[in-house]
Amino acid sequence: MTCIRFRPRLLRREHLQLLVEAMDTVQDRLDDASVLTAAGRFFATDFRDGDELGKWLQDRDAHSQFFPWLLWDAGPREQRLGARVVVGGGPMGPARAELLDVLLDSPADVFQVVRSTDSCTTVERVRDSQLIALEEPVLHAVVGVGELLVARVLDLGDCHLLDAVHACLPITGRRGMVRAARKAAQLPSEQRLPLLMAAGQRAMARAWRHESRLKDPDGAPIMRVTTRFAIEDETAVARALEHTATEGLLRRRARGVWVVSNPSLGHVGATLRLRAGRLMTSTSSVPRADTLAGRLERQLPGLRREMTVLRDLDGVLGEEGHGHAEVRRLAQDWVEEYLAGFEDTPHKSLGGITPREAMRTSRGRSKVRDMLQSVQRFGDAAGADTPGVDHIWSKLGLR
Repeated sequence: MTCIRFRPRLLRREHLQLLVEAMDTVQDRLDDASVLTAAGRFFATDFRDGDELGKWLQDRDAHSQFFPWLLWDAGPREQRLGARVVVGGGPMGPARAELLDVLLDSPADVFQVVRSTDSCTTVERVRDSQLIALEEPVLHAVVGVGELLVARVLDLGDCHLLDAVHACLPITGRRGMVRAARKAAQLPSEQRLPLLMAAGQRAMARAWRHESRLKDPDGAPIMRVTTRFAIEDETAVARALEHTATEGLLRRRARGVWVVSNPSLGHVGATLRLRAGRLMTSTSSVPRADTLAGRLERQLPGLRREMTVLRDLDGVLGEEGHGHAEVRRLAQDWVEEYLAGFEDTPHKSLGGITPREAMRTSRGRSKVRDMLQSVQRFGDAAGADTPGVDHIWSKLGLR
């Protein structure tokens, strides 16, 4: 009886130690060709080296999805990195051997929190309604009743352990996540987590559709207005853009991509891309687009406006199309423009004052927090990165 009573505690301790060792090993192997190849399958993108993969993981906070998948799901069971790491780490006791077997046989699934106390959280596995009790105090602090978790739960017979939480989703996503979980259960282990994460993004998009629409600092919808210019000499335009950047009017963000950094040229945060003999600008309203186009035509040689396209980003975040690369790129541009100079930009929703000024009152602080959380939710739904939100929170003292 004593052994049975203390077994869950011993298993949790052994599990934690095993995970720390395995995660450290993965972090040290990001340059391995097999890891880069696996990352390419998981993220559907190619990585040149471990530094590029590491930055991708850091920018997207994706370690909690990729590392467990790489260790326990990727490839044939006997060849998975987690098995090789644990077996090669030295002699294994019976507890570690049992944990390894269960880890290799426990791909991600979808659970809903049905009860939560300081000592125990009860979750329902949504694909078959099985109730599971987890003695995991951290869960009580970070999730609420009704929330959905894309997670790994280890069934050790006499107890269950929480291995990883890959995503938290609102209760409104249950119907779609039940379908996704049942479909995933029919797939090989390697394919399950990517399918569930994609379904989770769709659930976030649907949740966003039920939120009140986010407005930009001028009270307008979430728009991207793209103007395309024909150019006579791409090399000359590129030189002129670099010169404009040295004057402090633009900031070079990446190869062929610049961002307006001085309001004398256009709205700060507006994006310029030079590709395939065309210059394209992207900003968040028609007046801003017209202003920027007119100033660029005076600043750069041989530009000729060809067309302007308006997209309501809130309207294109649908069941299927929200994850399209073009939509994600436009959403990323919108987020970065919205956050550029955010703390010192007057906002209509703040009564025409800046967030920095609004921070002087508790009501103002609450409104600023709500605005930034709305940007975060939009970024999550659209697949855009939002590290700037955390930076602004820190600068304004919200964290």
